[in-house]
Amino acid sequence: MNKNLKIAVLMVIMACMLMLLTACGNKLTAEREMTLEKDGMEGKVTIEVTFKDDKAESFEEIMEYKDEETAKNTYSLLKTIMNISEDSNLELNQTGNKIILSTSGEGKLFEDSEAQTKQEVKEYLESEGFKVK
Repeated sequence: MNKNLKIAVLMVIMACMLMLLTACGNKLTAEREMTLEKDGMEGKVTIEVTFKDDKAESFEEIMEYKDEETAKNTYSLLKTIMNISEDSNLELNQTGNKIILSTSGEGKLFEDSEAQTKQEVKEYLESEGFKVK
């Protein structure tokens, strides 16, 4: 390989690494196990929050249950609640034993918290028992 080609390949690799590192810095991932005692069911909750200019822009919550029947029942309950609430900008989907709840855009992403910056959201999720990555 000639010298100019090596330099070009190296620059492309460095640019890709920079984009990956920058994108990863704008997202928080948090996980928590659901228990019968605390949540009334067993499974795992994963939340991914994406930030733009240090403000929460969107989130996705994935609730993974031990069985599909529990997921179906929970989905029906959540769907009913969402139909009652007129200002909900949440999207709800169920696939197998997983329920995916997501939202994006302006406004508060967490109804019971004022947390909006990356640090505030991290602290809020940790206070709710999540392990934040």
